[in-house]
Amino acid sequence: MYVLLGVRLCLGGRGGGGVTQAQGEQACQVGCTFIIDTTGGHIIGDIGLYLGDLEVYRRDPGRRALPKPVAHGHELRAVVFREAESKFPVNAWSKYHVNITYSLGAHVTYGYLDDFRLFLEAAAFSVTRPEHRPDMVGAVVLRCGQRGGGGGGQTDTDMMDRRRARAKFVQDLSHLVQVKSYGECAKNAEWPAGRAKDKLFAMRRCRFCVAYENSHDQDYVTEKLFDCLRAGAIPIVSAGSHIRQFAPPSSAIYIEDFSTVERLAAHLDSVDRDPALLAGYTQWIHTTDMPGWAAWQRRMLATEASAVRCRLCRFVAKGKGLTEDEWSMDELMAVGSVRSREAASISECFVECEFCLRSVLFVQDLCSGFRRVVYG
Repeated sequence: MYVLLGVRLCLGGRGGGGVTQAQGEQACQVGCTFIIDTTGGHIIGDIGLYLGDLEVYRRDPGRRALPKPVAHGHELRAVVFREAESKFPVNAWSKYHVNITYSLGAHVTYGYLDDFRLFLEAAAFSVTRPEHRPDMVGAVVLRCGQRGGGGGGQTDTDMMDRRRARAKFVQDLSHLVQVKSYGECAKNAEWPAGRAKDKLFAMRRCRFCVAYENSHDQDYVTEKLFDCLRAGAIPIVSAGSHIRQFAPPSSAIYIEDFSTVERLAAHLDSVDRDPALLAGYTQWIHTTDMPGWAAWQRRMLATEASAVRCRLCRFVAKGKGLTEDEWSMDELMAVGSVRSREAASISECFVECEFCLRSVLFVQDLCSGFRRVVYG
């Protein structure tokens, strides 16, 4: 089962099918509309979204059967995959017209930074004097390198090696400087009282924060980097060389710049002892005219998750050769796709959440069963 995506999206009211549009700053200038018909068992739209995880985490990776196109229309099929692209089965890409991933080279980029403006506000709120951050280095390592799904690109062993290396790095660093490590692996600290699994709160107590990616895939930058930055901590980063274009200028320390963990620890200690050096790493939060800041801002705005709907609809419109004026309801009504009647409850799900889909593409965290209905 699947559902079609649109940009102007604030469902209200119950009953039969209808069209509703989002208002305000997130309303996309391209008139791509989400339409849901709860009475006839059809959704009219332009593009069908498929969760890429269902190609990966199965006994026969890449062999997922997709519904046949309807006879009276043509549907663009888009696969959404936000894990390392090398995990995706290489034989499965060709089944989809559009790929929506974190990659800057994807048809539609869906980055891990949700909303750039809110991110800056959170970082500014988090910045405090060093003496108000009692812990030196913080780390949250949730996965220990257990075997996971894989699909023909990066092997499971590659992924496990990175995860094991991450745990070992945290352990080795903790022998040289103070490290508070939470999570499941390399754990040496309990979550702050009343704040179990509250990563942002824990990292706001730290002056440095470990952001160790589990893949070197090009452009693969997950929430780890942004969580540290949002907390006002200095990220200690391990990833591919591409990571530097996703971090604000002069904001992070890169593990690969040091030949040994001992040299890295010595650098951390020297920065930690110098208030001016510490402040320099968080200068990006308030000094927007520093070299490289504007280019970084443009890159983040071009990939932020909150605008992925607009990017997708613009991509479809461009493929049709349409201008914004020509992107009309008539164009939408000409395309259709079949869905299960079980998905009829999705409109009620939206209404019950009372949530205009402004910041996230998927709302499975807000509406129970949504993920199953849309992607099951």
